[in-house]
Amino acid sequence: MDEKIWQNAMIVYARFTDFYLLEPFRYEQVQSRFLVWCETGKGRLIINNQCIAMTPGKLVFAPWNHSISWISNPEEPFLAGTIHIIPDMPEENPPRYSPFHSATPELPEFYTRKDEFLPSFQDVTEFELPLEHSFFHLARYVVNCFQEECPEFILRLFPRQLLYELYSIKAGKVSFYPDNFKQMINTVEHYLEDHLDMKMLCRVSNLSVPGVYRCFKRIMSKTPGQYINERRLKRASELLRTTDLSVRAISRRLQYKDPFYFSRCFKHLFGVSPRQWRNNVSIPLPPQLPQRQSFSQRDISGKKHYFFLPFNELM
Repeated sequence: MDEKIWQNAMIVYARFTDFYLLEPFRYEQVQSRFLVWCETGKGRLIINNQCIAMTPGKLVFAPWNHSISWISNPEEPFLAGTIHIIPDMPEENPPRYSPFHSATPELPEFYTRKDEFLPSFQDVTEFELPLEHSFFHLARYVVNCFQEECPEFILRLFPRQLLYELYSIKAGKVSFYPDNFKQMINTVEHYLEDHLDMKMLCRVSNLSVPGVYRCFKRIMSKTPGQYINERRLKRASELLRTTDLSVRAISRRLQYKDPFYFSRCFKHLFGVSPRQWRNNVSIPLPPQLPQRQSFSQRDISGKKHYFFLPFNELM
């Protein structure tokens, strides 16, 4: 990682949100580099018109001035960790501890905060990591420090540490997974469009059926069947956008004997039907949704003040 990158970066907001709201809401323009990950439960995000299924271990890094919609799953509300970073953050007196969630030209800070070019991270980037990964340990520590109102200089130290972790993950320098688990993941990827059963995973990992099950639950927080189903549905989402194959043909190609069951599974994961996905139809949002703004700042005593939104609605 270039030593000159993010020399003046600062974290302006970080928290955990137990996302239980039943109605989606949207921010049209968020002035920050945004990290969000799922700790528990399920939900969906739409970032720059890209639909992302949030499950435990999913990490997303969003670019500057991104749009975002939050869609909860009422059956399994998800707990999300969020960190907002300003790559070029000037000194503010007092500093405003929040990103701008819309164009706010009446405030001078809107013009002084700036982005910096990041090689490999100019678009929405997704990762799937075990919850025990070192990145999540660091990210949780960052959230806790912010919530305990740590000094500003600490908030300026964390961004480069987080960025180093992201580049390490991107480059594959962090080899966290055990070798036998990596063998199982490679087998799943190879047989997404072919017959795959537990015996094959047991053979490549040299584990028993209960051992394979425990390995997936410990590292991915899901069963082998859930992981395989999710990977096949994500492959289906790619085929829907890149080929002219029918929904029925794609479902058969990915080992779904019943196309109606395939469509139900697809909609459960992505929030839209396969045909809507192919036609680039986003999850519908109520037109009257307000454009929410949230601002916070600390006075001389260090106490934080929030404006316009209740604390439990801030992201």
